[in-house]
Amino acid sequence: MRQGYLGLRTSMDKWDNLSEAHLAENVERARRELSDPHKNFGPSSLNAEGKVSYKLYEYESEQRI
Repeated sequence: MRQGYLGLRTSMDKWDNLSEAHLAENVERARRELSDPHKNFGPSSLNAEGKVSYKLYEYESEQRI
């Protein structure tokens, strides 16, 4: 579905997995990916542009969760 949204015409013959198990797996992956930057570095070690990117990544991850 995402490729179609982006206008790509590949994999149009395939279905997306919309099962509860797959959605739960995606949420868990998003939680792991969000916790990784928190463990490895914080926004205090970044410049102004890095801080904005960090905050945007946090926001997008939280929206996926």
